[in-house]
Amino acid sequence: FIREDFEYTPLWAPHIVTDENGRATVTVDLPDNLTTWRLDARAVTMDTEVGQTTTEIISTLPLRVRPVAPRFFVAGDRVQLGAVINNNTGSPQTVEATLDATGVTLESPASQTVTIDAGSRARVDWTVVVQDAPGVDLVFSATSEQGYQDAARPALRTGPDDTIPVYAYSAPETIGTGGMLREGGAATETIALPPRLAGAGGELRINLDSSLAATTLEALDYLKNYDHQSTEETISRLLPNAATYRALAKLGVDDPALEADLSGAITEAISLLVEEQKANGGWSWFSGMETADPLVTAYGALGLIEARDAGFDVPAEAIQQALQFVNGSMEQPQEGTPAYQLNRQAFYLYVMARDHQLDAGVFQRHFDQRLRMSLAARAYLLLAAGHGLEASTPAIPALVSDLSNAARLSSTGAHWEEQVKDWYNWGSDTRTTALALQALALVDPDNSLLPNAVRWLMVARQGDHWQTAQETAWAVTALARWMQISGELEGSYDYEARLNGAMLAQAQVAPENAREGDSLRVSVAHLLADTANRLTVARSDGEGALYYSAFLDLQLPASEVEALSRGISVDRQYFLNGDPKQPVSEAQVGDIITVRLTLVLPEEMYYVALEDPLPAGVESLDTRLLTTTAAAQAPTLRMPLQSDPFWFHGWWWFDRTELRDESTNLFADFLPRGTYVYTYQVRATVPGEFNVMPAHAYAVYQPDVFGRTAGGTFTVLPGPEQLNEE
Repeated sequence: FIREDFEYTPLWAPHIVTDENGRATVTVDLPDNLTTWRLDARAVTMDTEVGQTTTEIISTLPLRVRPVAPRFFVAGDRVQLGAVINNNTGSPQTVEATLDATGVTLESPASQTVTIDAGSRARVDWTVVVQDAPGVDLVFSATSEQGYQDAARPALRTGPDDTIPVYAYSAPETIGTGGMLREGGAATETIALPPRLAGAGGELRINLDSSLAATTLEALDYLKNYDHQSTEETISRLLPNAATYRALAKLGVDDPALEADLSGAITEAISLLVEEQKANGGWSWFSGMETADPLVTAYGALGLIEARDAGFDVPAEAIQQALQFVNGSMEQPQEGTPAYQLNRQAFYLYVMARDHQLDAGVFQRHFDQRLRMSLAARAYLLLAAGHGLEASTPAIPALVSDLSNAARLSSTGAHWEEQVKDWYNWGSDTRTTALALQALALVDPDNSLLPNAVRWLMVARQGDHWQTAQETAWAVTALARWMQISGELEGSYDYEARLNGAMLAQAQVAPENAREGDSLRVSVAHLLADTANRLTVARSDGEGALYYSAFLDLQLPASEVEALSRGISVDRQYFLNGDPKQPVSEAQVGDIITVRLTLVLPEEMYYVALEDPLPAGVESLDTRLLTTTAAAQAPTLRMPLQSDPFWFHGWWWFDRTELRDESTNLFADFLPRGTYVYTYQVRATVPGEFNVMPAHAYAVYQPDVFGRTAGGTFTVLPGPEQLNEE
């Protein structure tokens, strides 16, 4: 028997009725924790007499194993795993301790023998090297000569298949290409391994899809598992899920499993948004932030409207309160109104139009200022007009002309590029292209730019998604619209794919399998290193389109990654508690370590994230918890002295801090230019030599604006009282 089911509240019985003698029986199955359980009972009679009592239940074994392991690993870590073995019997025990492990290479004997006095304990250690695997499975067991035994897995196992997760010690780099074949013929793409990445691991991923349905569903899976779940990201799941649901329903797709999956995701997002909506009708970027954000609120209203229009039950008051908040944020457009504000208000108008609340006069006043707006804002105006005004409205052909003339044509299709970056409104060229596609598809479905815009978006993917949650949400929403007007699910043709002449895939497309596709994987080791690789995709004549993409995913060892600044500079240093001047790269188990992150922004930025991966042998100290040592200090953020070249008068706190097992993550919806020093503390818990991934700061909706530190290593030495470490 292996103890692995660890819970901390095994019983919650909120309503128990006693019998006529005032007695009741409650049954609880205790989990595998060996601990002292506290049972707390509180009672009240019909005439409000009250009482309470507590009792304790001890769950233990004569021989007890307590695993000592990190919450996660990084591939290549050299770790000293341990097991503290308690002898709770009345006599000395000779115990064989064994570690059964997968995902690591043992440098110590798997079985070791130790003698433990009665009522005492001993620690047994194993040195292991973590393999490049998805997860590590550890089972610590102890068996005495007298027959006592125990076995347990570590309590915290958040990796795949109930393992301890392993993160690759590498910096990923993706190089992609792709295209679309709308008629019989072939296309050849050249794929070369960059010399600077020679020797890097990775794979070539090739996707062949006979419709956009497969692409959109893959992207929805990505959004479902997106790493940071802000309110915006909740909406970025709801909006494309609802749009895809509507599109598939209109196309007559009968797939109960897919319908149930989409319905569950949509219903969950609706419930979450309704729960997190503030009293004033707004939402903030992350739940828990005090101030509602008008942009997030308008986006939330749009998501709920899309879900409502897809047939889901959405509280009408939630939409109306959100729209009232948005309407209160509107300003009369004037010559002096900043362009970024005009851009945002164009989005507000689109949201109002989706709920049939577009004021034609307000629209016209914004339309008159359109030449000062971004292309994305003009796409919003076109969407607003298409949903809220008559088809004969003169603004519609004018906006179609604006977008058509601004399109950039290339060998990869048609796209739109903004002249000015609009960080304030989550803007990017991919997002603008998706919005232009959606707007033109709504009012001008025969526009010749549409197939080329679809092709460009398919090439712009980073595998199964686009660069940001915003790009992915709007791209999927636009492609769902395109699916409805293109007749894609009626495909009928044959296709094949070859790599360097060797056949990779062959298939026949028919309406009944149009949502299926091929997803191929080729190891980098099987690619030509000294010459270009040739991927050829061919199809026969027939109805429908064939979409193909190829992504070369390379993994460069993090030890070779140098610090880099592309609009943001980041520096990371470690200090032992009490000595803030001497950086260190090692500590002892039990030491408190101060992590100092220095962030330099040469210009103001909106929606900034900072992610600092931890060495696996340490854990963040959350000073909000009563169990945290009194020696720990709360995280702080400060600005350096005025002599700093990037000093700014005034400073802002990060709006949200996440202390995760594997990293500390910070988020700010706005930071002025300046230098920021953020410090927080961790505690060394497990001995070993640990790989540390680079710290990474970036503009959330402009991922090409970022900075990172170099990768490194951190050593945790055994402490003098290691028996106390668990």
